[in-house]
Amino acid sequence: MYQSYGRPRSYLDSVAEKRRKKLIIKSVIFGFLVLMIMSGVGYFVFFSSFFNINEVNIEGVSKLKKEELIEKINKNKKKRFLGFFNIENNLLFFNDEITKAQLSESFPILKDISIDKDYFHKININLNERKSIGTWCFDAISEMQECRYFDEDGFTWGTAIRSSGSILITIEDERKSKAIDHISKEVLDPILKANKEISDNGIKINKITIPEKGLESFRVYSLNGYYIIFSWLEPIMPQVESLEAFLDQRRDSDPSLTYVDLRIPNRIYFK
Repeated sequence: MYQSYGRPRSYLDSVAEKRRKKLIIKSVIFGFLVLMIMSGVGYFVFFSSFFNINEVNIEGVSKLKKEELIEKINKNKKKRFLGFFNIENNLLFFNDEITKAQLSESFPILKDISIDKDYFHKININLNERKSIGTWCFDAISEMQECRYFDEDGFTWGTAIRSSGSILITIEDERKSKAIDHISKEVLDPILKANKEISDNGIKINKITIPEKGLESFRVYSLNGYYIIFSWLEPIMPQVESLEAFLDQRRDSDPSLTYVDLRIPNRIYFK
């Protein structure tokens, strides 16, 4: 019978121990290299100036001052993540959606905002300002009145000078209410429709008023001295057609005319 003899166990343990030590050393070296690479990338991304935003280019503004917009953007760029990383000044982490929301909130006159990153140090901002079609004076019969510009979509902004005439529509809202940022379509559309149809018929408009009592009617004042009462509860076009039929028989410039009331369908009351 043959008997096999292997190497002593102590020798095998020694070889295994050497292999473990080599593996540990390789792992430490590998981990150290990975840590160095990650540290280098982290420094390059977060602390170096390679991705710093050094230029903000703004186009499309005429009423706003570019300096005001840049000042707002620069304030956001100074914000730090965890109180340490200034990521908003880093083009990689610059959040254009948040910037759009903040600009829209701070400057309601802005209708459209687009932001493009121009690597590695520049952002381009293209803006589209709202076009005012008139002034809306809230709480118009009190000392607390506030007049704002408004556009065809009902958005209001800024501080407007109370005026009258045909260049801009002047709305005097006599209801007891504070200024709002947006006027609903239900309120605005009938006014714009009446204003357009009356103007197309050659009647020059001085102003439009909303009575203090509420949204049942509004008045359109002619430069010739009389006013027209429209109902919010009825479609505007039939009221305009009644007005046209009335003016076919009576001149718009008649000095004896005080008002024309169109609120009741198929009937006209005037004085």
